[in-house]
Amino acid sequence: MSNRLIKLSTVGMLLTFLFSACLPFKDTVQDANIGETDGLQITMKEAYQGVKDGNVEWVPLPENSAYITVEICIENHSAMDQSIHWQEVFVSTENNVQVFPVAVGYDQAEAFSWLLPIAEPIGGKSIDHKFYFFVIQNNEIMKIPAYQSLGCNTSSQFKSLALLFFVNNDIASQPFTLRFLGGEIHFEAKRILVVSEGTKWGIGLGLSLILIMITVIVIGKKKLKTQVSLSQDNNQNSSQGEL
Repeated sequence: MSNRLIKLSTVGMLLTFLFSACLPFKDTVQDANIGETDGLQITMKEAYQGVKDGNVEWVPLPENSAYITVEICIENHSAMDQSIHWQEVFVSTENNVQVFPVAVGYDQAEAFSWLLPIAEPIGGKSIDHKFYFFVIQNNEIMKIPAYQSLGCNTSSQFKSLALLFFVNNDIASQPFTLRFLGGEIHFEAKRILVVSEGTKWGIGLGLSLILIMITVIVIGKKKLKTQVSLSQDNNQNSSQGEL
């Protein structure tokens, strides 16, 4: 019984290791809640290099640069509509270089929900939930109505919100500070591991084969043990019969 528990524990650890290897690396965020500034409160959800589940077709990456995606939630606790302008939200490097956002990302299923009734007659059934990034072209990049929010689980419409930045490749892994209306959040944008569908299928098939092999081994050993036990019983019965 103890051997079986050891095997099951080993399988569990192996599965945990493999699945954890498939997941994107999480970011390190300190002081995640900025607090309130003029009735606005921001919370950072994630910060990572690259774009995870996002469409950046209209935001081409400059040479020797990297994307930094910062997912945030902004709440307006005041009785007035609040506008957020381009120069009021940016990230700064360790050398105090200011990097302003180039695009704002929303869940495209929410942003283009109005298209679905039009697309249904021609076969469109749904819109994938992933970020669609809109290039910032105006000084006012977003407006939050009184007592409403953007990018939060409780938001009435856009429950996902992200800012997209360009940084040089050589500083992409360095610590950053998100500055928002005088408040700040210190963070590091971790690399994300993108796993292709083929890789996922391969890992799943490999895990299935491992489980099948372990099952066959366990069953085989159990049958062998039963056969040995029966053989010993038969030998004992034969010996008693001869006496």
